Amino acid sequence: MIPSSLRLRIANRTRPCERSMGRRMVGETGGIDEGAGMQRGGSIARRVARLFARGLTFALLIVCHRAADAQTATPGPPPPRAVIFGGDDVQPPYQYLDAAGQPQGFNVDLIRAISRVSGRPIEVRLRKGDVLDLLVDGKVDLAALSYTEERTKDYGFLDEVWTVRLSAFFLPGRVSPPDDVSKLGREIVAVRTPSLSRDTLAALPEGQRPILVAANDHREAVAMLRSGRATAAAGNDIGLRAEFARLGLTDVPELLLKANPYRLATKKGRESEFAWVSDAVKRLRDTGEFSRIVEKHLAYPTPDRSLREFAHKAGLAIVALALVSVFALAWNRSLRIQVAARHRASRGGGGRTREGARRDPRSEPEARGQERRTRAVHLHRLA
Repeated sequence: MIPSSLRLRIANRTRPCERSMGRRMVGETGGIDEGAGMQRGGSIARRVARLFARGLTFALLIVCHRAADAQTATPGPPPPRAVIFGGDDVQPPYQYLDAAGQPQGFNVDLIRAISRVSGRPIEVRLRKGDVLDLLVDGKVDLAALSYTEERTKDYGFLDEVWTVRLSAFFLPGRVSPPDDVSKLGREIVAVRTPSLSRDTLAALPEGQRPILVAANDHREAVAMLRSGRATAAAGNDIGLRAEFARLGLTDVPELLLKANPYRLATKKGRESEFAWVSDAVKRLRDTGEFSRIVEKHLAYPTPDRSLREFAHKAGLAIVALALVSVFALAWNRSLRIQVAARHRASRGGGGRTREGARRDPRSEPEARGQERRTRAVHLHRLA
């Protein structure tokens, strides 16, 4: 549809063209008095000229109108750049890479949920080693960190999403493990390096500071504890408990070192850029999705006791069966010995009977009967 204003402009511009074209056509045909045929030809030519002029004018107006619109139109905002969330790839259950190399964990699911409800694209990048330097350099936009006053100098902390417990664990069955941080001075502690747990232990006074052994992750720290290279393993309590549960270990003594808020963070001074993160976290809390993510990843792990209990019960049954078998064999051997001894004694008495029988042949059947009765009595007593 052509707007009415545009139609009016076209009509006003075509009328002068029509009049001038009409005058030229009249002059070229030699006047209007040369005959009816010439009049009809001039009339057709004028109509064609008018149509051509109108079409040309209309095309020029459309081109000019579009050119003006292109000059005055403002470009739309560019699509938002993907926000980069970075972290260490060996911090289960918070963030880690699965067997297929895909990011998993509490932080990963939370960040993906924040991206979905906010409509902001967020890319998760997990790598070996710490990402704190990348966060300061701006190569990473967001991370999840334990809050400390010292870290507020370099990082801008956003919403708190959890409370991290840093603990030291000892082997099950250890007698009188340390029950206070001040009693760790004689311990050898395997701890992931670098980490806040390592910094916390290293900051203890000299008399209370344990010997620290660097580990790449919680799994290696627990392996050092079990092999005797360390007397304790320190780190995030849920991460270490997950490793103990994987090994089927329960009732592991624990000493709490420190509890810190766990918060999303960015570079110092960029907090206002991520105000939308707080809105998204609030929506997740209100809908209950945040609680579901917590229950999925941060509930205290428990070992799979079904196989262990079955093996324990089977072992008890085997031991009981073995004891019964040993007792039965010992009792049977004792009976055999008693029967043999009494049989030898009876054979001695029977010899005398047979000797008398040789003196008196009529007494031989009676001697044999007496011998059978003696054996029967012995067997009855043994039974």
